[in-house]
Amino acid sequence: MIAAWGEPADSNDTPEGDVLVYRKSPFQAVEVLVGKNGLVSTIKITLAAPIEYKKLSEQLSLDRIDPVTISDAADRSVGLAFPERGVMFMFTTSQPITPVDEDKSNAPTTVSHVVIQQLDSHVFALRAEKRLHGPYAQNIAD
Repeated sequence: MIAAWGEPADSNDTPEGDVLVYRKSPFQAVEVLVGKNGLVSTIKITLAAPIEYKKLSEQLSLDRIDPVTISDAADRSVGLAFPERGVMFMFTTSQPITPVDEDKSNAPTTVSHVVIQQLDSHVFALRAEKRLHGPYAQNIAD
């Protein structure tokens, strides 16, 4: 990593490995988690400005992949995962939060972070769980 991108602007030691922080244009920051085995396991990109998730998914050629919504414990949308690519969009948190029984059309739709990691079977299973009433062929494949 360091040979390819040079010395990081900052670094932190965590139980999972070293987090190397780079300042790469046009992004605000790029954090790279290098595991104890010396391999990159996760890349977290902080965008310079939030972008609408549909536009970003088109730019990254993810618009043909069926995403799954990632929710917090209160069932609020906090992100969107694209299981086939190991990509997750994290929504901005400055958006207004709607109560559970109200219309969720005001849910955050702008992305502040993009996370890239290894493919994870749990995300495929989550997508199937969230769509128990079909499409059944996709659920079985997941």
